[in-house]
Formats: sequence, C-alpha cells, structure tokens
Amino acid sequence: MEKIRNGKGYHLIIDGVECDYNKISDNHFIYEFLDKYPTEINMNKVSPPYVNRYYMNDIEMIFGFVMIAESHISIHANLATSEMNLDIYSCKEFDIDKAIKDIIHLFGIKKSKIKVLIRGQEVPRFIKIADNLSAHLSETGTFL
Repeated sequence: MEKIRNGKGYHLIIDGVECDYNKISDNHFIYEFLDKYPTEINMNKVSPPYVNRYYMNDIEMIFGFVMIAESHISIHANLATSEMNLDIYSCKEFDIDKAIKDIIHLFGIKKSKIKVLIRGQEVPRFIKIADNLSAHLSETGTFL
C-alpha cells in the first residue's frame, strides 16, 4: 500500500456480499469487533461502540460505529441480502492488507469490492493556492 504523503490518512472501504449472516446479524459480535479492532490496527478508541438494529420498509439493518482518535470505523449491514459495508477512516497509517484479510475472515465475506482512498491529498495544493491569492491581494490590494 502506498505510504501517506501530503495526505490526511487512509479510508478503507469494503463492500461485502454473501457475508456470514450469523455474524452480521449479531449485535454483540459487531459490538465486540468495534470495541476491540481499533487496538488491532494501533488506533485509539475514544468512545464505546454504538450498535443499533433498525427496520426500514421491512428490511432489517444493523449499524455500528466507533469513534477513534484517528477518526472512525463504521459498519452497515443489510440482513435481507447478507451484505455489509465497512469503513475504516484514519488520519494515521495502518496495515491496510491486514485489515482487509481480518475483516473478510471475521465476517465471512465471500465476495467484496474494496477501495482505498488517501484522504486530504489536495489540502497542500489548496493551501499553496490560498497563499498565492493572499500574496496577490497584499501586493495589489485587489482580489484578482
């Protein structure tokens, strides 16, 4: 995985299909995952996890979230289709490959689409643009 350069962190997105129904439908299992997994990737949990079962148009769903000092981990599971979406967003590097393997194994994901974003890469460029605009304004008294 590419190292973070001029970015604010990784955003791992896992869309899982054909997940282990017994695991994604178990509030306690999801709570325990959210409670313990931040430590596995050297993150710092700053609140207890929140897990809620919700019914929307007769579709049963489970949502879970834990705030970490580095950002958050969230889970959304659709029990009618045995699908889940999991995000780990962190402003600190972590072992993406390990996290992917762990999550696929823990949730029994048979098929997945995985995306990794490096967040905040444009921030330094925007700061430079803002500095240039500010310098122009100071020199000319006009804003372009």
